[in-house]
Amino acid sequence: MLVNDNGRILDANQAACDLLGYESADVLGRALEDGAPTTIEFDTILEESRTLDAATGELEFGGETRSATFTAVADITIGEHLLVISEDRKH
Repeated sequence: MLVNDNGRILDANQAACDLLGYESADVLGRALEDGAPTTIEFDTILEESRTLDAATGELEFGGETRSATFTAVADITIGEHLLVISEDRKH
């Protein structure tokens, strides 16, 4: 998904919408923290991705046993950041 400097979602594919629990029409403009993983700290992720060229980590979803990993790349264009979240699947 693409997010802006304020953590608002600019674009998201269907897999991201499914992971966040929203319909695609409802996700655009929403703050990433709204209903997103409870452990996400967008400012920290953004700063780390700017410092290290990318950030990675794990996310826990509140009230659910699902977990996910993410990779973030800051400023793919000015003020727009790429956040790739993958749900960890246990077999």
